[in-house]
Amino acid sequence: MMQHLRRKILLELYKLADLVIMVCVLAFCMIFFSELPKEEIQSLFAFFSVKIKLVNVILLGMIVAVWRGIFSTFGLYRSRFTFKVGDDFLNIWKAVGIGTMLIATLSFFFDRQNITISILVSFWLICSSAIFLSRFLIRKFLFQVRKHGRNLRHIIVIGSGKRGQALAAFLTKREELGYKLLGFVDDKVEANGVTQAHALLCKLDELPEFLGKTVVDEVFITLPMKSYYNKISEVMEACEQQGIPVHMPLNFFSTGISKTKPVLLEGMPFVVRYTGRDLDLKAMFLKRTIDIIFSSILIVLFLPVFSVIALIIKLTSSGPVLFLQKRVGYNKRVFRLLKFRTMVKDAEVLQAEYEHLNEVDGPIFKIKDDPRTTKVGKFLRKTSLDELPQLFNVLMGDMSLVGPRPLPIRDVNLFEAHWHKRRFSVRPGMTGLWQINGRNKAEFDKLIKYDLEYIDNWSPWLDMNIMLKTVGAVMEGDGAM
Repeated sequence: MMQHLRRKILLELYKLADLVIMVCVLAFCMIFFSELPKEEIQSLFAFFSVKIKLVNVILLGMIVAVWRGIFSTFGLYRSRFTFKVGDDFLNIWKAVGIGTMLIATLSFFFDRQNITISILVSFWLICSSAIFLSRFLIRKFLFQVRKHGRNLRHIIVIGSGKRGQALAAFLTKREELGYKLLGFVDDKVEANGVTQAHALLCKLDELPEFLGKTVVDEVFITLPMKSYYNKISEVMEACEQQGIPVHMPLNFFSTGISKTKPVLLEGMPFVVRYTGRDLDLKAMFLKRTIDIIFSSILIVLFLPVFSVIALIIKLTSSGPVLFLQKRVGYNKRVFRLLKFRTMVKDAEVLQAEYEHLNEVDGPIFKIKDDPRTTKVGKFLRKTSLDELPQLFNVLMGDMSLVGPRPLPIRDVNLFEAHWHKRRFSVRPGMTGLWQINGRNKAEFDKLIKYDLEYIDNWSPWLDMNIMLKTVGAVMEGDGAM
């Protein structure tokens, strides 16, 4: 129990150190990289001052509150068995990059003109390096402590089969993890035997007596679940009676796609298998926060454009300004998607007449030179301006800025394979991998695979990359949104 308490304290110190570094580096950059005259240097401290303006305190509080969520999303506070310096630095670089974007967005929203580009770039570089260096030094210190036999957790492995042997070899090799492997507990030794250094300690029935006489901090179970169910239950009961934590593998049913997560439902423990990041509440909170902030800002910026487009549509063709269509969204929930009308009135009724002209493989209906499109509509679709009202769908929570494109009910009803429908396990987006990889240039199955690739590899960094590439595609006139 004390070992877990130490790990919890260490984790909280990591979080505190990251926040201290972030605030200190931001203050440093605002002082030494400011483009303001020297006589105005005191005004820089207004960002951190309680006495001068309450808005500064609110702004800093919002940054600090979301900062931890960003770092958690990138797994920087997750307990890991494997550790690679390059991957750790890259994750820190990405997390601080997202945090820098957050600071830039909030500074714009709160009209903080003392936060300049040079300050933001300097903050990103220095803060990433400082946080990485602090973590590197802490790990080096802990590694040296553990190499000298301090702060070690004494463990035993229940089961000497292939999984037990693999775990023993891994733990023996990774000294920095702080585990001291005492040996195995099993009724029989597999053909490959156990290592000389880690012999068979006792049989399964002798485990309670062994635990009562030996220093054991944690127990790892690697027995086959199907054939050893009753024995595993007895082992867990014996460990529970003596207050010893037990590690159980969660990958009982490995499909190669799903992730596994333990959850509590009214005190009842369950193991959930899921795809993507849908059960990662911190990640979803971060994604939703970014959606709300950016959609709100973009709606305000594009309001004059909305007015001009609405007026042109009204003057050039009969019918409503907006086109509302039922689309299939998150977990097959139906919502009304907003678009500027680009076709003649009753275009959906006329679609049946043009089904034979469909140019896209699969259930999607698409005609490059659709005869139902108005002259203004062709321009709006080419520039993707017709999609702008979907910012309101994002703000309301029906959609996200990035995700699989929402499809009409007609298209979804024509899906032939069940695996196609995994695309509905996340919120649909205004843009996605379809759009930046050419939505009219691939077979339907390949387009769906783009959606699944996005779901399985989602990260804030991937969203940012897709949005930047979308802007480029729109500038080239591909109508990528």
